[in-house]
Amino acid sequence: MKKTFLSLVFFILYSAFCFSSAPPNWEANTKKKYPDKDFILGFGKGKSREEARQNALVEVSESIVVLVEAETHGHSYKTQEDLKYTSNSSIAKDITTLTKNELFAVHYDWYPNKKEKYYVCAYINKKEVFEIVS
Repeated sequence: MKKTFLSLVFFILYSAFCFSSAPPNWEANTKKKYPDKDFILGFGKGKSREEARQNALVEVSESIVVLVEAETHGHSYKTQEDLKYTSNSSIAKDITTLTKNELFAVHYDWYPNKKEKYYVCAYINKKEVFEIVS
């Protein structure tokens, strides 16, 4: 019984460690190197360098939202059966974001290839972009 309990505890701790949602060390270190106030970051991984680069660019692009549309729908109805009244209501909200950017001044930091995967951080220096467009 004690052995089963210890095995269960070990399994739970191992699972929590393996499947935690904390970012990898390289990602956390990169966020320190390129703070949000000065940079727009996107992280990508892929089976090839190009796939990793494209995934990082998508993340950068999603950080620059051009258009946000929100539509809210509300419905309510009442029913009566004999002397019993029933009231129901629902609210649904649809939010659409559109990102259509031509990205420029994008730089890349590549990280070690592990287990047949490539890891990259794409970043844009906000000050550099401001100087270009001014």
